[in-house]
Amino acid sequence: MKPIQDQVPIPKDRTVFIQKDVLDKFYLYLHRHEEYQLIWIKEGTGQLL
Repeated sequence: MKPIQDQVPIPKDRTVFIQKDVLDKFYLYLHRHEEYQLIWIKEGTGQLL
């Protein structure tokens, strides 16, 4: 599976920002982007391959 090129929606007037996503599933596809991204998974089940 090839990763999809993605882009993190960063506001133009910021270098660092926080975004809270509440999802019932993790990303459905393998992706990559030039921006650095730190992810905190508070709770979950299953496995990510």
